[in-house]
Amino acid sequence: MTIKNNSNVQFSNGLILNISSVPTTSKGGAGDLQGMFALDGGYIYYCFQNFNPASPALNIWNRTPQSSGTWP
Repeated sequence: MTIKNNSNVQFSNGLILNISSVPTTSKGGAGDLQGMFALDGGYIYYCFQNFNPASPALNIWNRTPQSSGTWP
């Protein structure tokens, strides 16, 4: 595990925890990298592709809603 200067935490498996904020759009922005994830009270966000300024219209983030309940 490595704590970066931007407060992100990078794990040995390639995941990067974005501590500072969650993405505001599925298109992301400069500095977003594949493997980043972020959390808030309602969603888990995962970046599945690096942000490319040459293709800013691409969706690079997904988010999964969190809810209480049972699961197997």
